[in-house]
Amino acid sequence: GTNTIALTETIQVKAFGTHDVTYALDLSSLITRKPNIKDRAFDVAANSTDNIFDISYGDSDSNKLTKTHTITKNGSHGTATYYPGNSKFVFPSLYYSPVEGFIGEDIIKYRVTNDGTGNLVDDDTAINPMSDEKTIRITVK
Repeated sequence: GTNTIALTETIQVKAFGTHDVTYALDLSSLITRKPNIKDRAFDVAANSTDNIFDISYGDSDSNKLTKTHTITKNGSHGTATYYPGNSKFVFPSLYYSPVEGFIGEDIIKYRVTNDGTGNLVDDDTAINPMSDEKTIRITVK
């Protein structure tokens, strides 16, 4: 009826005698794994266009190509667009073009769902968990 189980074990502690110890395990955290994404950092040239980045790099999940990345906060000094992995874009990609003349750092925030069927909410269900929000830092030089 709940997502929690309790394991009880009797342990012998030499200085204090025998005591019961209870461990509570939250099954949701054992069964459900949020997608593994990371904060990312990229460098681009000033006044460049269509810089492409593999935003799934380092993702070792077997489902990395079926994940859906969602930009939750676009940069203030450029344009970022997400393209899913498919035959044209071999991996999930972020295209970024800085505003003409801008030099400095731009910040983009993003999240990921495992299969793209969930709503953009914090979701710890086993159906389609969503990642924590992560940051992409783009340094325009």
